[in-house]
Amino acid sequence: MSRNKSTLLTAIVIALLLFMSCSEEDASITVGEDWIQSDTRVIYIDTIEVNSSTFKFDSLAVSSTDRLLLGSYQDPIFGKTESKIFTQLANSTYTLDRDAVFDSIALILHYDDYYYNDTTQVQSLKVYELLQSIKPSDDGSFYTTTSFDYDENPVGKLVFIPQPTREDSLHLRLNDSYGRLLFSELRDNEINNSDEFLNAHRGLLLSPGANNTVILGFLPTSSVRLYYSLPDELEDDTLNYFDMDFNSSYSFHAISSDRTGTYFETLKDQENVVSSTEAGGMSYVQGGVGLATRIEIPNLSGLDYIEGKGTEHPPICRAVFSLN
Repeated sequence: MSRNKSTLLTAIVIALLLFMSCSEEDASITVGEDWIQSDTRVIYIDTIEVNSSTFKFDSLAVSSTDRLLLGSYQDPIFGKTESKIFTQLANSTYTLDRDAVFDSIALILHYDDYYYNDTTQVQSLKVYELLQSIKPSDDGSFYTTTSFDYDENPVGKLVFIPQPTREDSLHLRLNDSYGRLLFSELRDNEINNSDEFLNAHRGLLLSPGANNTVILGFLPTSSVRLYYSLPDELEDDTLNYFDMDFNSSYSFHAISSDRTGTYFETLKDQENVVSSTEAGGMSYVQGGVGLATRIEIPNLSGLDYIEGKGTEHPPICRAVFSLN
């Protein structure tokens, strides 16, 4: 943010704090004659000390989100930011025609028009099978720090140039070996319900490439699609499909960052802060990874002890000030 905007924001915050502070009594005053005659004094000051710093939340809840974030980018201030997607697949039925013939399998990610940073560069994406079932923490939530083990052999890879505002979806063909296994289990009735499916296929991890330049937003209505044909159909090129949808209750993005070489390299938990004097005279906010600004006014409580009075009884003080 610019220094002028930072000063304006600081002034607004201080004004609110000063307007609501310095009182030992809980009083409600209506502006007008009663306010003028109330136990109020007005103080004008042209200098006040304000300290700002940047700190990091330990983790942020990302459960039941309307947008799944996927990608990575390098930033000169924040370092490298990366977002992966963990998802569980689900369907209401688990049957296929016994005569069905497998054709292909694809991951279909529906854009939601959100993107951040450079979409003109080539991006890469890998898909992995999870080795652990996706389960929330004890409080029922998923967090940006939540993670699950996965098979390091990907079931799909894609290199692409994103077009989040021109196309409605991103289509990634997955490995035929993975698709044939899933297809045969459904067609041959080895899997007949969600419990049997999740015992065999716990979920997927979508991971961006190390050199990506953009974070993309996708809808939780994305899916894995099995394409197949039926021998008795009149048109030889007719393809049917069977969708395994993302289970929105068990799908989330995990955002992380590598702050090596940045102002915030030392931020490990909420106990650590980076003063604005150590960060080029600025403090910062980066919502996805939990960086936030802390503003402190060390001498705020001392304003009530400034000599002078406005009316006979001044238990409540108000300060009027400007920041230059």
